[in-house]
Amino acid sequence: MNVHKIRISQILDAFWILAIAVVYYWSAQLGFLFAWKNSNVSAVWIPSALGFTAIFFLGYRLWPAIWLGAFLANATYFLSNPSLGFAQTVLFSTLIGIGNTLEAVAVCFVLKKLIGHRNPLHKAQDILRFMMAAMSGCAISAFVGALTGCLSNPSFWNLYAMIWSTWWLGDISGILILTPVFWALGQRPFPKANARRITEFVISLSILIFVEWMIFSGKSIIGQTHIPITYLSLPLMVWLTYRFDYWGAIISILVTLPITVYGTKLGFGPFIGADASGSLVLLQTFIVTACGTNLLLAAALYERRQAQQEVVLREQRFRALVENSLDMITLVNLIGIISYCSPSTAKVMGYQPEDYLGKSMFDFVHPEDEPGTILKFSHILSHPGEVVNIVLRVRHKNGSWRWIEADGQNLLADPAIGTIVINHRDITQRKQAEEVLKNELKQAARLADLGTLAAIVAHELRTPLGVIQVASHNLKHKNKELAQDKHLDNIQKKVWEGNRIIDNLLSYSRIKIPSYEPCAILTLLEECVLNIQNQFKELEVAVQKNYQISDDFVIEADSNQIREVLVNVLDNAYQAMKDKSGRIELTVQKRDNEYVEISIKDNGVGIDAEDLDKIFLPFYTTKAKGTGLGLSICNELVNLHHGHFEIQSIKDHGTTVHIVLPVHCKAPRSNNK
Repeated sequence: MNVHKIRISQILDAFWILAIAVVYYWSAQLGFLFAWKNSNVSAVWIPSALGFTAIFFLGYRLWPAIWLGAFLANATYFLSNPSLGFAQTVLFSTLIGIGNTLEAVAVCFVLKKLIGHRNPLHKAQDILRFMMAAMSGCAISAFVGALTGCLSNPSFWNLYAMIWSTWWLGDISGILILTPVFWALGQRPFPKANARRITEFVISLSILIFVEWMIFSGKSIIGQTHIPITYLSLPLMVWLTYRFDYWGAIISILVTLPITVYGTKLGFGPFIGADASGSLVLLQTFIVTACGTNLLLAAALYERRQAQQEVVLREQRFRALVENSLDMITLVNLIGIISYCSPSTAKVMGYQPEDYLGKSMFDFVHPEDEPGTILKFSHILSHPGEVVNIVLRVRHKNGSWRWIEADGQNLLADPAIGTIVINHRDITQRKQAEEVLKNELKQAARLADLGTLAAIVAHELRTPLGVIQVASHNLKHKNKELAQDKHLDNIQKKVWEGNRIIDNLLSYSRIKIPSYEPCAILTLLEECVLNIQNQFKELEVAVQKNYQISDDFVIEADSNQIREVLVNVLDNAYQAMKDKSGRIELTVQKRDNEYVEISIKDNGVGIDAEDLDKIFLPFYTTKAKGTGLGLSICNELVNLHHGHFEIQSIKDHGTTVHIVLPVHCKAPRSNNK
C-alpha cells in the first residue's frame, strides 16, 4: 500500500516537472521576444514569475523543472549562435539554469520567512516584503547570468555592471507583473460588474491605451520627438487600480507592458537614450516603478476596504445586539447628558429612546439615591476604563420607581467611542424577591432566637428562683441553723441576677438608635463600678484607676446605653476572678482628641483563643450560667455610637476590654441586626 502511494507520488512529481519545464521553455521563448538586440537579456523575463509561482504553490521538490526548462531555453538560444561550441553551449546553459533555479528557490524562501504562506496581495507591508524578496532572489540569477555572458564573450567584462542591472531588473519585472496574476486568479474574484462599471472600465482602459499609443507610437509627434512625459500614463493606471481593485492594477499593467516595450525597441518614446543598454535600463525602471506603485496602492485600498467592511459588520452586530437585548444601553457625556438610549428602554421604562435625548440622567433618579449616584458618576469620570457598578431607583413613565442595576464605564478617551457607556437592567422583581426572602429569613431567625431564648430563660431563672424558694422556706420555718441576714442576702442577689437576665433580654429585643445627651463619662463609670462592687461584696477585688481626663470631661452619648455597656463588662470582669481576690485596672484617656478610650483589664481566667471570634454572637457563652447576650449587646451599642469595641485575652492570664467612643455624636448609622 505504502509502496503504491510512493510510486503514484513519484509519477505525479515527474509529470509536474515535465509540464512545468515545457511551460517554462515556451515562456522563455516568449520572453526572448522582449530581449534587446544581440542579447538574451529581456526587458521583462516572463519565466522568472513562472518558476517562483511553481515553487511557492507546489513546493521546493519541483526545482528540477525550472533548471530543465531554463537549460533547454538557453541551449536553444546559444545553438543559434555559431561562435559557441557544443561544450560551451552546455556549460553556459547549465550555469544560467542553475542561476534561474536558485532565484526561484531564494525568492520563495525569503518571502515565506517574511510572511509565511499567506497571500501578500492583502497587505501593503506584505507587498513591500514581496518586492524585497524578489530583489534579493533576482540578484542571484543576475550575478550568474552576467558572469556567464562575460565568460562567453570576454569583451563584455567592462559591461558587467550594465548586464547585471538589466538582467536583475528584467527578472524583477517579470515577477512583479505576472506573479500577482497567478495569485489573483486563485484568490481575488473579479469585481461585481454592471453596465455602468463596465462602461467606466472600458473608457478608462481605452484612454490609457490611447495615451500609451501617443507616447510610444512612431505615428505621433510625442513618440517621434521623445518628449519626456515618462509617467503620464501612471495616473491612469492608478485610477484603474483605485476603481477596480487588483484587477484594475493587473490589467492596466498587462496592457501597458507590451506597448511600452515594443515602442521602446522600435526607438520611440521617452526612454530612448544614448545607447540601447541605457534605454533598456530606463524602460525597466519605469516598469518596476509602475508595478510596485500600483500593487502597493491596490494592497492599501484592499486593507482600507476590509477595515471599512469590518467596521460595518461590527456596527451591524452591535446594533443587532443592542436592539435585541433586554439590557438597556445609555450613552452620556461628562456631565450626564444622554445622547443615546437603546430600544429596550421603551420595553422596560415606558419611555421612547428619543424621550431621553438631551436630558440629564440625574433627572430620572430617585431623590434618595441621587447623592450616591453622583458620587459613583464622579468615580467613573476619575477612573477611565474601570467598570463601576451601582444599584439605584429610576422613575418609570407611569410614575413608579424601578430598581436598576447599572455598570458604567468611562470611554471618553477611546476615539472609536468617545462617551460614557452605561449598561443597565431592571432588577425590581429581584429586589422584591430579596425583600421577601429577607423577611422570611428574619422571621425564621427570630423564631429560632425565641426558641433559644425560652430554653435559656427557663434554665437561668430556675436557679435564682430555687434559691429564693429555699431561703423563703427557711425564713418561714425559722431555721435557726442559718442566719436571717444570709437568707435575705441570697434573695436580694438572686433577684438582682434575675433582673439582669430580664434586662439583657429586653435590651437585646429593644436595641435602638442612641438618644444623645451630654454625658460625664468618669461620673458614669464610677456609678457602674460602685454598683458592681455592691453586687460582689464577697470578692476582694482591688480596683486601680488611671484617669487621664478631668472629672468634668463630657462626651455626647446615650448615658443609659453606655451604662449598660460598662455594667456588662465590669460584671464579666468580676465573674472572671478565680478566687475571692483579684485586680481590675481602669484606664480612661483621649485618643486623637476625637475619641475617648475606656480600658478595663482584669487578671481573671481569660478566654480561649478559639472562642474570641464567637463572643459577640447572640446566646453564645462559655459560662455555666448566663444568656450569652451581654457582649453581643455591648458590641451593638458601641457600634451604634460609631465607636469601637475590642477584646484581648489570654487563657489564665486575664482579659482587657477597650471601649472607644467618639467625643461628639455622629450621624446615626442603621442597625445591621
